[in-house]
Amino acid sequence: MKKILMMMTLLLVMTLSACESETPDPQPSQDSDLNACVVGEDCESEIETPASELMDWEIIPFADSLDYADKTAILFYSFDDCPYCKEAIPVLDEIVKEGDIKIYYVHTERSQREAGDPDYDRVYAYFKDVIEADGEDAIYMPSVFFIKDGEVVGYHVGTVDGHDPSVALMSDDQKAKLHDIYQGYYDLLKD
Repeated sequence: MKKILMMMTLLLVMTLSACESETPDPQPSQDSDLNACVVGEDCESEIETPASELMDWEIIPFADSLDYADKTAILFYSFDDCPYCKEAIPVLDEIVKEGDIKIYYVHTERSQREAGDPDYDRVYAYFKDVIEADGEDAIYMPSVFFIKDGEVVGYHVGTVDGHDPSVALMSDDQKAKLHDIYQGYYDLLKD
């Protein structure tokens, strides 16, 4: 019995010391643990090019985005200054260039990024079950909806854990992780 207690104590001490030595992942804001642009907050990026100029996808207005939600398509909700979006676009672009599934860059104005805006409220209500099932309570940027025949088969918000563009650009490992996430959802559209 003494040996078991000593082993449990040693295990507890090792666990606690490991937790204390870990450096927390950088977060995009003090109020959020999302790796995405949070509603009402400014986001910064080292990438100067507007997000809408980083790819050749069709750009559609936020207010019209639900017109495309009954098809097989990818809706990428973004705005030009979104640093997470600027880093996510090339990763997703690499995947969609190889296929024939249509992707739409949904250009979102500042006023359309908050509850109370009629367009925001309409889009949020449409995707509410998917957004809330993911544990979110708003449309954060980027929000990527993978839609097959009008049904959302995949949803990803932000980039990856530990990524904060105000600290550093995504590492190759983070890009690979995001690529795998997007590729998994993209493959569901092709089945």
